[in-house]
Order: sequence, then structure tokens, then C-alpha cells
Amino acid sequence: MRLTLIAVVLFLGCTAVAGAQPQDGRVRAFQEICSTPGALHRIEEAALGLGWAVAGAEEGAPLARLTRMTAQTIPGVELRVLQREVENGGYFLLLSEARMPQFMMYTCSIYDLEATEAPDPNSVASWLGSDPVHQEGGGSSRYDWMQPTSLPRVFSIKLGWVAPGSDVAEIVGYSGYSLGMEGVGPLPH
Repeated sequence: MRLTLIAVVLFLGCTAVAGAQPQDGRVRAFQEICSTPGALHRIEEAALGLGWAVAGAEEGAPLARLTRMTAQTIPGVELRVLQREVENGGYFLLLSEARMPQFMMYTCSIYDLEATEAPDPNSVASWLGSDPVHQEGGGSSRYDWMQPTSLPRVFSIKLGWVAPGSDVAEIVGYSGYSLGMEGVGPLPH
């Protein structure tokens, strides 16, 4: 149960369709960085070039518990946490890369830990052009778009909310907004 909950929360977060200009700054930040699955080091370099900075990973740092649980759950996963200050606070970017037997799996997620309300799924549905599947429980909410046809190599897009003080927040060590994608790519030669 706990392992499933960790996996659900890790991948709560989405990727971009050219042309759509969402109003939500978190969605724009996501589109800017997480638009295409790819090697962790390439996405990290691009993010650093756009003003993101490496975030602290010490105990008590934002997303530290989530990254530690992820590393314990997925053997060999590489993780990076970056941050960027924005007008009304800051965003975190969690990148991961894991070698699977037949392919590489990538995730790229934006977190707004200062968010005070659940996200509007229309902010993502409008540029994906489809409706999500919605799930709730334990003080969290998630919207999933599985294998969006307009996004090659993207397995899923997830928009999530973890309520402050909820059961899920207690387990993962954070509350707030997340928008992420899971994607796949070929194994390196």
C-alpha cells in the first residue's frame, strides 16, 4: 500500500503541446522544461540555462523525503531537484531517469509547495485536448492523461494536489501542487 502511494505521488505531476499558451505559470514552466522526455542531464542543463538552480538535498529540504523514498523504491534511479524563484514564491523541479530492461524511463515534474488550493484540470486539459481520469483519496487528488496522442514517448501526464495536513502529506513530506510527466526513450548505445 505504501509503495503504491509513493509511486502515485512521485508521478503526480505533464508535458507540452506546441501552440497552446496556458495562463497558469506552473503549466508554462512545465512546458518550458518538461516538453519532451529525454536524458536527465540534457533536461537539467536546459533548466539551469533558463534560471533554475540546484536545490538542497539535505534532510528537511523540500522534496527530500520524496526523493529518498523514490531512491529506495526504484533501483538505480538518478534524481535531481532544482528550484526557481517566481513572482509569488518558488517552484521545484524533480527530474528522474531510470534504466529499465527494454527502455529508459524519464520523469519531469514541477512542484509548487506554496499552493493553497487544488489545481484546475482545465489548465492542462485545454492544451492536451482531452479530459483526464480523476482520483481522490487520503487528502490528495490526481488527474491523469494516459498516452496523450499529441505527445510521442509520453506515457502519462499527471496533475496533482496534496492537501496540507493530509495522510498523503504526512507520508511524502510535502503538500501542494504538482504537474509531471512520465516518458520513455531508447536505451543508450
